[in-house]
Amino acid sequence: MAESKFRSILNTIYQEPQGITVVDGNWKTGKTDFTLHLYELLKEMGLINECAGNIRIYKDRECEQPTEEQIKYIDNFLNLKAWMFSNLHRKMFIFDEAMKAAPSKKAMTLLNAEWQKVIPELSKGKVHLFALTQEESMTEKIFMHRTFNIAKWTKIMLPPRHPQYRKLVKVSSKLLKENIKFRNISKTNLNFNPNLSALWTLEPMGNSAINESSLEIRVAYAYVNGTSIFKMPDVFPEITHVQQAKRLLKAGIKSLFDISHFTGDSSGIIAQWKGEE
Repeated sequence: MAESKFRSILNTIYQEPQGITVVDGNWKTGKTDFTLHLYELLKEMGLINECAGNIRIYKDRECEQPTEEQIKYIDNFLNLKAWMFSNLHRKMFIFDEAMKAAPSKKAMTLLNAEWQKVIPELSKGKVHLFALTQEESMTEKIFMHRTFNIAKWTKIMLPPRHPQYRKLVKVSSKLLKENIKFRNISKTNLNFNPNLSALWTLEPMGNSAINESSLEIRVAYAYVNGTSIFKMPDVFPEITHVQQAKRLLKAGIKSLFDISHFTGDSSGIIAQWKGEE
């Protein structure tokens, strides 16, 4: 693979901070591994600042110690939306096994309908969405809609003994003049379990419903317990300015209300923190 040309193509496709990329290919062609490799390159090139996805990353090769140091684990729409608008960084979200969680059907499922709401908001959150699927034609059509889709990477199926097995990929994009094939694609340095199913739901399940490790949730809890919005940067090193704290507080309040299925009016709480402006 010509590394310089590959990086040049990445810069052409991902210089803008939002869009949808489809990564397709047969089973065991290395779609997840390839997408994680793309994440590493895009992060190194400064084209994205942070990443999340419904793929668990581990500290060890045995995949026994989960970590979110590089890729935050998100497996539902509620946490996805909170993460999308938590800051103005350039982001990448990896949606694995899209054919299973967002199939192409005549009867619209709740999950498909929710993607119809989320995808038009990608630009506001500065998010590049990567949808991984075994078959594009059997996956929700909006991922390939010309308005939102910017690229498609196809892992080429080859016999296991072929020297380019799992190393050959083709890219097509409205931003390129022609389709291009790349050989000798490197493997990711990240540890993940390829045999672990990628989950996706509307809301957090079970005890994960209130994810206390989520920054926006912790900000909301701190505010409820008396921490002023102006003191948030002192309490949380991740927060660099008050405006970021305000956005996180909004997202945290909404997440807590959504999780508890609150149906009333939250304007009183929102008005309370606005009074600190």
